[in-house]
Amino acid sequence: MKKTRLPVFLAVFLVLAAKSASAQNYQNFENDWTRIKTAPLSFGPFRIFPMFQVKNFGFDNNIYFENQPRRDFRATLSPEATVYLPFRNNAILYFRDNPEYTYYVKEKRQRAFTNSATTGLKLRFFQRIVLWGDYSRGEYRQAVSVELARPTRDVQEAVAVGLFLETARKTAIGVSWKDVRYSYEDIQLAGDVIGISNALNRRERTLAMEFYYQVFPGGFVFTNTGYSEYRFDQATLDRDSQAAQAIVGIRFPILGKIQGVFSLGYRKLVPRNRQKTGFSGLYGESELSYRTGKFGLRVGFRRGDSFSYLETAYLFLGTRLSAGISYYLTNFIRLDYNYELGYADYPGRMSLPSDSGDMIEIQRHDNQIFHGAGIVVRVFKKMGIGITYNSSRWKSNLPGWDRRRDSIGAFLATQF
Repeated sequence: MKKTRLPVFLAVFLVLAAKSASAQNYQNFENDWTRIKTAPLSFGPFRIFPMFQVKNFGFDNNIYFENQPRRDFRATLSPEATVYLPFRNNAILYFRDNPEYTYYVKEKRQRAFTNSATTGLKLRFFQRIVLWGDYSRGEYRQAVSVELARPTRDVQEAVAVGLFLETARKTAIGVSWKDVRYSYEDIQLAGDVIGISNALNRRERTLAMEFYYQVFPGGFVFTNTGYSEYRFDQATLDRDSQAAQAIVGIRFPILGKIQGVFSLGYRKLVPRNRQKTGFSGLYGESELSYRTGKFGLRVGFRRGDSFSYLETAYLFLGTRLSAGISYYLTNFIRLDYNYELGYADYPGRMSLPSDSGDMIEIQRHDNQIFHGAGIVVRVFKKMGIGITYNSSRWKSNLPGWDRRRDSIGAFLATQF
């Protein structure tokens, strides 16, 4: 095994990582090959990237984000390892495994072991044609969406393949196909059950045309145009639909200190049952950061449709705007502040009982305001340990759905 100095190994292994939108974009074969060579560990021909994440560590005064709050301490331990086996500059075999343990002090029924694994192969022919495919099965203990924050068992099983043509300038154009099955466990309450499996268990299949043009090293302009089908297990609810979408974006760095991804596109989702309200409009996801002097600036945008677990609703449109600022008091102490404004709009009207018992129709609209403040102390190179306080307020025009949540916890930062 290659010798690795302990501080460098710890910097790679003890991290709290966030998956960005760019993680799902196609990676040029040559760039992948070069990155694999930087693996911190090797064993014979194998290249190994270890990781250890600590998620949701701390005290939360409303762990289910409901209007009848429950307090608890919680943490999720998440080791991960990605192993690559390269062959003669023309093939890359890889395997990734990520077991997790979620712990609650009081809510013992929420304690759980889960595991996610991916295996895949990437082949290059004639130095220009790349064929790839992978299989993944992920089991999670997490909230289904922003409208239902109570954790439940979520299983996602996916098969994906792609065929791309690459140029000497690392431009790539190709097609990809992905088949994903989503399975959810019903939420058991005292004397009641939230039957989300009937409403959300489904199969999604997407065929897409993708294009990537490298502007500068590490910086790409990309487009993605595709067609998706959604087939739900519970046919009696008649929730099947299809969608077409197109998106363009930029993956930074391009302009020096700017990091992240900017993307924006158009999407149209049409339910098979024309009595249900679909969606058409702008969608996208962007996260950008910029460092200048003692200040670090962040902005974000996310907009897209999600299926609702409520039988009286079909889907909702989620929009999130975010901004943040960091100030470096010294070369090893950083102060952070983050702000988010979110909306959840339900395009269809919902029938609800009024206080008098009569049924009324309402078009639901929710909004959320989030504040987060913290301090980070650098312990090694770009790695730091921080403490953060977060506060969320959720308001709805639907009676009984206003909520609030406050939490304080510790975290590991990988980019100081």
